[in-house]
Amino acid sequence: MQNRQPTPGKEGRVKITPEDGRPAFYATITMADDPLEVGTPWAKQSVWPDNVAEKFGLSTSSLPADGFSFLGDYNLNWWRKRSLTPAKGAIIDLSTESVSTIVQAFAVSFGNYSDQADSPKYSDSVAIDESTGAIVLSGDVQTITNLSYDDYTKASVLAGKYVQCRNYNPLYVPPDAVPKRGYRDSSSYYVWMSAVNPMQVERGDWEYVKSENNDEYPQNAISNGIQYEYLRIPYSNAVGALKFAKFDYYGDGVYESDGSIIFEVPFCPDLLITIYGVFIRGVEFPSSYVHLEWGDYSVKIFYESLNASGVEQHVFILGH
Repeated sequence: MQNRQPTPGKEGRVKITPEDGRPAFYATITMADDPLEVGTPWAKQSVWPDNVAEKFGLSTSSLPADGFSFLGDYNLNWWRKRSLTPAKGAIIDLSTESVSTIVQAFAVSFGNYSDQADSPKYSDSVAIDESTGAIVLSGDVQTITNLSYDDYTKASVLAGKYVQCRNYNPLYVPPDAVPKRGYRDSSSYYVWMSAVNPMQVERGDWEYVKSENNDEYPQNAISNGIQYEYLRIPYSNAVGALKFAKFDYYGDGVYESDGSIIFEVPFCPDLLITIYGVFIRGVEFPSSYVHLEWGDYSVKIFYESLNASGVEQHVFILGH
């Protein structure tokens, strides 16, 4: 915000144009109302000084309306979003590795030594599964049939393709990779390619979006390669009373169909505390063995130790 700066010597000067057609003339206006209280002048220092603008994270050229808009944003629905992109990890040279080193992590097929191996699937492209966030084969997915220890060269078709065996993450096979084979013991064998790139999900930086409507974006989902997390209305989150729930139980080893444990609460959960760690909505836990999905009234956690059979557990959930 900037104050008006008149030319020196012309302070208060106005141009008056009579409506009856007489020539315009200039005059100087001076208040002469003998005020009982002078009041606060409408000026930068009293309305929107630089230090106030900076507290809002706004520039010194911003206006009071920008400040009101900033505050109003916190009464809107907020989401954070980021891109999820399949990316190739560093190439791993398996041309001279032993079967015991390769094991199942990089094998494209394996099975009983006397029988046919698994039938690996392959394609020219991969995508992000919108229900799980995992990398999956996409496009024209094909399968190698009748692949075995003796016919391992059939795997040559995998060169330059994305490959998936069983439920493992897809691998990318460089175009110049060749099939290899070996057996780890008397009953099982493996087929692999001489080099692979493990696939990984590349996550972009979080960005924030907001709207008056709570259905403007997906609540907590992945759509078109973008992951959305609904953060609700910040103002309501801040002024609402803190809510608390405690779960004391002995694990029974029983999990949901997807292997998770679900804690349901009558409020929006923001913090989950266990003896294994503290989990915060919107903050990724630094371990690939733990995954959480935050709902409006529940927390779904993928971590077997939290329901190990016969183990006493204490779980605390805080929210608003």
